[in-house]
Amino acid sequence: MGCYEEIKKRRAEDSDTSPDVLRELAKDWDWKIRQRIAERQDISDDIFEILAEDSDNFVRYITARNPKVTVSVLERLAEDEDTDVCDGVAKNPNAPAHVLERLAKNDYWGVRGDVARNPNTPIHILTEMAFTDEDREVRNWAAMNLHNR
Repeated sequence: MGCYEEIKKRRAEDSDTSPDVLRELAKDWDWKIRQRIAERQDISDDIFEILAEDSDNFVRYITARNPKVTVSVLERLAEDEDTDVCDGVAKNPNAPAHVLERLAKNDYWGVRGDVARNPNTPIHILTEMAFTDEDREVRNWAAMNLHNR
């Protein structure tokens, strides 16, 4: 890593970095810098919006997993064409029920499995998943989540 990249990395991680600099770093050419911004829980909503549109699916995934990301960004990322990004939304501890309900119908069993394990998934969705999901693991995870409530 070059000197300039190291400076950007430090700025991306520094809690004293201004919102304007963070906003610029969220658009940096280096996905690793953008990832570091996406991991932060102290960024503004407009920076989350920038990261939700990132060309790199891993940056969008990290954004989706961030517990401070806005509901509007989670809603958008739940519609992402990349299943890993949808999986990140399903793993978010603050994902709202209506988003989890939508993801419970995702074609990919891994996304549905993370919905089944999410503590915010409504009981009626877990019940449906426990009895009707096509994947045995998803049914088991939903039943375990129901049992632990």
